[in-house]
Amino acid sequence: MLSAEYVISSARNHGWFHEKPDQNDWSKWLRQTSRIKALEEEIRVLRLQMEAAYKDRLSLTDERVVGISRELDMKLNEYMRLKRESED
Repeated sequence: MLSAEYVISSARNHGWFHEKPDQNDWSKWLRQTSRIKALEEEIRVLRLQMEAAYKDRLSLTDERVVGISRELDMKLNEYMRLKRESED
């Protein structure tokens, strides 16, 4: 029988048990989850903006398209980093 100090791990650990994280771990997880959700929305908006800029300029090398693409790359890199950290 398990004590209250143990919780079922996430699905990625396939049902094994681990010690319950302390409050700081939960706070960090909540902040990361909120940031990930915000990034998902920012990425969606940037993709739409880049698509519209391309349709308007009809050039992938236009300054506006390239600028949005660079910003999108930074957001995607941050998103991937946070997702990787949240899985650890």
